[in-house]
Amino acid sequence: LNPFWGRLFDRINFFLLRAVLNLFFAVGILIFFNSETLAGMAVGQIFFGIAHAGGDIAWGLWVTKLAPPNRVADYMSVHTFFTGVRGVLAPVIGFAVLASGFAIGSLSLISGGMIVLSAVMLIPTIKQRVSQALGHERDWQRLPLPAGEGWGEGERVAFAKYIRRFSPSSGLRPPSP
Repeated sequence: LNPFWGRLFDRINFFLLRAVLNLFFAVGILIFFNSETLAGMAVGQIFFGIAHAGGDIAWGLWVTKLAPPNRVADYMSVHTFFTGVRGVLAPVIGFAVLASGFAIGSLSLISGGMIVLSAVMLIPTIKQRVSQALGHERDWQRLPLPAGEGWGEGERVAFAKYIRRFSPSSGLRPPSP
């Protein structure tokens, strides 16, 4: 699934991709920990695995979408540091929460709810990014088409069609949540 998520990473808004991944994680957690059958646990694990494949792509490459080119290493080093802090603290906190008597099903509902909340919190940023992309270039034909290694003619045509589809003159607007 990494090639699938990699293509999406290149073609859609990063925050939208992150929200979709978060929803896959939430569904996987909720199904897995609230299922009473092996089949239900397998379905939950499939959702979680799909999300994890995309999460690997997004985790490793997000910095290329947000950081200025001369600051990519700085952004990634801070991100990696805080991922390590989370990795050290999460097991300790998780064990303490489990030891306090919370049931796994209840914890999965809380965790799933927090993940869904994080996806919902991205909606204003997604709307803002789409609005900026459409508002700054009213004429889609003036937008520079992606070029360089990894961008074939098919990708450039798909990019142009996407921009044209949601251009102000088309009368269409990106779907609102």
